[in-house]
Amino acid sequence: MSRPRRWAWLAACGLALSLRPSPAAALSVEPGVVELRAHAGTPAEGVFHVTNDTEEPVEVSVVLESLAAGYAPAAPGEWLQVSPTHLQLSPGSRQDVAYTVRVPTEARGELAAMVVFEHSVGAGTVQVRFGMALYAAVAGTEALELTLDPMQLIPGSPAFVRIPVTNRGNVHCRPEGTVTVTGADGMVQGRAVLPVQMPAHPGSTAHFSAALPATPLPPGDYELLADLTCQSVAVTPVPLRARQAGQLDADGRWSVPDAAAD
Repeated sequence: MSRPRRWAWLAACGLALSLRPSPAAALSVEPGVVELRAHAGTPAEGVFHVTNDTEEPVEVSVVLESLAAGYAPAAPGEWLQVSPTHLQLSPGSRQDVAYTVRVPTEARGELAAMVVFEHSVGAGTVQVRFGMALYAAVAGTEALELTLDPMQLIPGSPAFVRIPVTNRGNVHCRPEGTVTVTGADGMVQGRAVLPVQMPAHPGSTAHFSAALPATPLPPGDYELLADLTCQSVAVTPVPLRARQAGQLDADGRWSVPDAAAD
């Protein structure tokens, strides 16, 4: 009787330079994400470095999958090729998997795919999948239209600021920067630094979180001042700034009577 197979899924959509093995994994893959600009008629090429970090041989399959909604309708296999798609890695060995991007003439905005590396561990009982995001902006067609939606102050130790960013453009970006929290007396209560996180994809709203210093926030009136920049390899960085007043009640609920962008 065969053993049931379990799945472990790891995805790298951020700015990681490599994906190192977890206790369930046997591989490391570099880079963890690919972001490039490509022109129709001019192939763009690169490689993934795949390393077997175990003392056992590993068989790897490489497949292409769609990344997210909001992108050009071309399926990954229509514009992205990888080779080889099957690897036999001896213990401690490394092999390169080449990729080639060929932009269709009708493509606009950005093409995106997940390059998935699959292998088995635990005598075949666990199937591990590494997903590496590959973004290809179509040079000369990119547009980035962003909205900083009403923020939310979440009490706790530490407190958090929740920052929704809506992307109505056709390429992804990653916001970074600070949110300053001031009290009704005008004194700064804390400054949250938004680290580079997962991207805001086209046609979607991404919710980001930034932690404040561990000082508890009592109920009262507060003002949030966001000073962010959305970074993209495709277009000039876009500033996102907003000043928003709100009230934190005794039950930890945040209400916003009015929010206005600078």
